Amino acid sequence: MLVTVRIDGELLKARVPTPFQLGHDSTVYVGFNPVRLHLFTASDGIALQAPQRV
Repeated sequence: MLVTVRIDGELLKARVPTPFQLGHDSTVYVGFNPVRLHLFTASDGIALQAPQRV
């Protein structure tokens, strides 16, 4: 399931496990696992960073 979260005014998409229930405009706390983090440019979707495969 994909959700959109706003962090410091920026919108981010996050994949969360299902079932995931949260109301619109709810406050959430997020953490990032750098091994699984994927970053892309907003303008053209080019990958900036991909997870390191071990």
